Parts: sequence; structure tokens; C-alpha cells
Amino acid sequence: MINSHQQRQQATQRTTLIGAIVNIFLAMTKIIAGSFGHSHALFADGLHSLADLFADGIVLLAAKYGNTAADHNHPYGHQRIETAATVFIALFLLFTGAGILWDALYHLLYQHLKAPITWLVLWIACASLFANEIVYRYTLVMAKRYQSALLTAHAWHRRSDAAASLIVIIGIIGALCGMPALDNLAALVMGALILKMAYKMGRQSLEELTDQGMDNAMLNAMSSAIQHVDGVIAMHQLRTRSMGGNIFADVHIMVDSFISVSEGHYIADRVHQLLRSQFPLIKDIIVHVDPEDDEVIPRPTDLPSRTALIALFEQSWQDLPGFEQLRWLNCHYINQHLTLSIALPLSLLSTTPQLSALYQQQLDLKLAEKTLHIYYYEKNVCKNY
Repeated sequence: MINSHQQRQQATQRTTLIGAIVNIFLAMTKIIAGSFGHSHALFADGLHSLADLFADGIVLLAAKYGNTAADHNHPYGHQRIETAATVFIALFLLFTGAGILWDALYHLLYQHLKAPITWLVLWIACASLFANEIVYRYTLVMAKRYQSALLTAHAWHRRSDAAASLIVIIGIIGALCGMPALDNLAALVMGALILKMAYKMGRQSLEELTDQGMDNAMLNAMSSAIQHVDGVIAMHQLRTRSMGGNIFADVHIMVDSFISVSEGHYIADRVHQLLRSQFPLIKDIIVHVDPEDDEVIPRPTDLPSRTALIALFEQSWQDLPGFEQLRWLNCHYINQHLTLSIALPLSLLSTTPQLSALYQQQLDLKLAEKTLHIYYYEKNVCKNY
């Protein structure tokens, strides 16, 4: 059975390989046609397609290593490799757009644009535009299907290739019609659009690298889902971060203070399962269970632990009747106060009616800030006295 990560990796590799094959064909065709057709614009576009092959190699490496399973050194996986590759492609777009702007501005100012010689150059430029647009749309469909920021960035890079071909077409038509300045004006517009794409993709990737959280709409939806889970009294400290198209989150939920550990864990599991089912992009979520709102009430740090309490009981109660038959001890650390519960044999009350008072008095000598509840058991029946 192929899992979603393997499918995503295979789709990324397949899409990038198709684009690389198209790039090789277009690059060779445009370089040869530009040379023999005396078109500097088409020749430069061919060199640009060759540079795209380098970007394809980056995408393939990121797809291979970015979807590698988590290991000892990378317990959260390797998805950030994909994010880093997306940043690299954004930088590639940045320099491409800046280069187009610079070249167009230079030729617009100094009128160094040469007109194409043959009509064949125009048809090849149109074919390049059509091929790049087809690859762009196919890559974008795959990116949306697998929620891949890397493929999205690569798709928009394909759109920049189509924009470059459009610039060449406008330049050729302008030259044939006696208006060579049209090429430079179109290049300025398309260069600015490419810079905008680079900024958008680079910003999103850098936000992910700096662990920016999800938007308020998603946080509100997650909060609403959590608070509808049976047993959750309140929630706070919901935090999220994205990694390679996935979401990692953690949250604190408040439950009844006196339920068992296993019930608290059960409620946390319910929260975990609900969020994973309602929000498919969530890869993992850590649910912390609180018996009270620890944002308002500081957690107690100076109260004795269970081990210390047992040692204290042995000092205080070892000579009292029923100590060796003490059945269970529950400790609750609530509102910076210690609440204790113990159970003693019910049969002792007939010989020692004041047994509860004796236990209370001896414990008061050793421990002041506490509440002690004493229960009595008879076989499987437990009563409070």
C-alpha cells in the first residue's frame, strides 16, 4: 500500500521530470533557432530554459529527501528541505525578474533592440509559450492535489517561463511591425509580475521557516472543534506551525479536577482524533491535560510529592490502628492546595470510634495546608464517615 507521502513524492518527481524533458527540448530549439534566425531575444530565452533545468534538479532533490521518513536526528521529518528549496526557487525568480527588468530598461533607454530576421523565430516563440503554459497548468493541478508548496512554486516558475516567451513574441511582433519598443515595455511589466511572484513565494516559505502559526480562521475552527469534545471544560494555548504543507499543533485542555488519569488521557485522545479527522493537513498534535486553568492559577511547586507523603504518613500514622490495612491513597494538587483521600477498614470503627479524628490530628502535626478525606471499606463497599 502506497502512503500519501510516497504518492506526493512520486507526483513531484513525475511532474518535475516532465517539465525537465520539455525544458531540454525547448532550450535546444530556441538556442539553435535564435542563432540561425539572428534573434538575440530567442537565444537568451533558450539560455533561460537551460537555467530552468537547474531549478528542476533542485525540485527533484527536495522531493526525494524532503519526504524521507522521520529519523533520530529529524524526529519531525524532513519537510523543511522542501521549504528551503521553495525559498531557493523564489530567489531564482527574483534574479530572473530583476534581469528581465534590467535588460528591458537598458534597451529601452539605448535603443539596442535588433529585429528578428525570419518568421520561423515567431512560431518557435509561440510554441514555447504554449508548451510552458501547458506544463504550468499541469504542475499547478498536481500542487493543489498534494498540497505541495514546492510544486506551487515550481508551477509559478513555469508561468514565468511562459511570460518570458510572451516577451519574446511581443518583441518579435513589434520588430516586424516597426515598433521595437513594445518588447521593452512588455518586459518591464512581466519582470515586475515575476518579482511579485518571487516575493509572495519567498515570504510564505520564510514564514514557515520561522514557525509562523495558522491564520485566525483556522485557529477559530480548531478551537470550536476542541471545545465541543465531551469532557473538555475549556482550552488555551493553542499553537500551530506549518512544515512542508503539514500542520503541527499543541493545545492545553482543562478537564474536571478529580477525574482519573486514564479518563483525562481518554479525553485528550478524543481531541487528537477529532482534529486529525476534521483537519487533514494536521500531521500531529500534542494535547496537554490541565486540572485547572494554569494561565490564571500558578501550578503548585512547593507541595510534597506522593513519595514524600508516604514517608510522612509512615512517621505520623504507623502506630495508629488500621495503618497496615490502608487500601488506597489519592492526591489532588488543585488551586495550590493538597487534597488527600484514604480508605480504612470499616470494622475498626466498632473498637475505635474516633479513628478519623486520630488520623486527622496526627497528620495536622506534620502537614498544615491540606484537606484529608477518610473513607471506610467493607469488602467491596466503600463509605464516607
